[in-house]
Amino acid sequence: MEIVSGKGVDKPRYDTSLGQLTKKFLKLLSDATDGIINLNAACTRLAVPKRRLYDITNVLEGIGLIQKKSRNNIQYMGRSIFML
Repeated sequence: MEIVSGKGVDKPRYDTSLGQLTKKFLKLLSDATDGIINLNAACTRLAVPKRRLYDITNVLEGIGLIQKKSRNNIQYMGRSIFML
């Protein structure tokens, strides 16, 4: 997985789409220790504003794939997305 870094760099629209960002975020989440990830760290790794990750986490929480552990930490609930 390629992590996008740097601000002001022109990126193809496909690479900045919410769908692609969701895939990258889920990859980070699946690689995380105990399935817990800090949203501030994820924003830095993915080089995106926190608002973009909130869009993703709100949907994933709504379908029961993740849950909030604390203010900036979320945990993967261990269900396969393909089971939904």
